[in-house]
Amino acid sequence: MLNIALVGPMGSGKTTVGRVLSSQLGYQFIDVDQYVEKKAEKSIPEIFSSDGEDAFRQLESEALIEILQGSAAIISCGGGIVLREE
Repeated sequence: MLNIALVGPMGSGKTTVGRVLSSQLGYQFIDVDQYVEKKAEKSIPEIFSSDGEDAFRQLESEALIEILQGSAAIISCGGGIVLREE
């Protein structure tokens, strides 16, 4: 089974659409921002404030790589994730 990634700016409906797709397809739904917050044990604003945007983007990329190694999922990604080469 393939992963489905939803990408867009905040408020564009990624979470809403992702949860609907997850329910209809029986896939797990994963929000990359929530995944990063859990792993970092900080909110995204805290990460930006204490570590900077580059650190957040690195954590975001690492999180996506980890998620992609798991089972097929509907993945909600922030719009900035497409700005990094990896």
